Order: sequence, then structure tokens, then C-alpha cells
Amino acid sequence: MAIALASERPDFELSAIDLCPEALLVAKNNAEAHQLGERIEFQCADLADLPPGPFDLVVSNPPYITSDEWAGLMPEVRDYEPRLALDGGEDGLTAYRKLTRQVDRIMAPGGWLLVEVGVNQAEPVAALFAAAGLTEIHTRCDYAGLPRVVRGRKV
Repeated sequence: MAIALASERPDFELSAIDLCPEALLVAKNNAEAHQLGERIEFQCADLADLPPGPFDLVVSNPPYITSDEWAGLMPEVRDYEPRLALDGGEDGLTAYRKLTRQVDRIMAPGGWLLVEVGVNQAEPVAALFAAAGLTEIHTRCDYAGLPRVVRGRKV
């Protein structure tokens, strides 16, 4: 996502954060291949302890597959992607809880948080956003009409 944002918004200063060093290396190589590596800072960090920011925009595609859904995933997904990148815990919301607990510390006033969500997760994620004090909470649907992105703004 950081590479796409860097490509579309040359005025953005970006940080790409992932827990997996191998994933960061792939992302860094992709950024270099698109001549965007100089504009993106790559950091290895846990979603539970993000750098303090403040960030004007946080965009995340966190793990949201429930632990029970793991075995039923298509083999090309389950056998290719690391479980760490997909497994969102018992209810699929573990990463969203970690992220929303840090809103006050990482977000700049007026900043936006946007996250991709799994099927049937938009409402509970919106509730987590509200509990974290975010406002202007809105859900956006994908081309199939499924709610797949939740956004909120820090006051």
C-alpha cells in the first residue's frame, strides 16, 4: 500500500511497517524497482507497538481471517501466505484492537485511519473506532457491494 500511495501522491512522506522482515525486504525491493525507495521508510514493528508518529494517515490491511477459517482457505492462499499475515485471532479482530488502542499515541489531530476488513467485520471494527474516539466513521464497499474498508478521523 505504501508503494501505491507513494506512486499516486509524490507529496507524501511514508513509513511502511510490518512485523515480518522478509515481507519488508520484498516491499523495499518493489519500491526500489519503481524508483520510490527513497520516499518510503521501512520499519519492522509489531502492530501492538507502532512508532509514535504522529501520522496524518494510517492505512492498514491487517490480518482478519478468523483462526477457524484458516483451514478452509484456498490452498493458493493458505499455503503461500504466512499465517502471521492472515490470522486475525479467534474473531478476526485482534489486529484492529491493537491498532485502535494506539490511536491517541500515533494519530495526528485531524488524521485518518483506514483499514481493510473481512466479511461481516465492518460493524465491529466501526465500533472499535468509535470506542477509540474516532469520528466521521464510514464504511466503503468493494465492487461486489461488500463493506471492505472502514475509515475514521481523530478529533
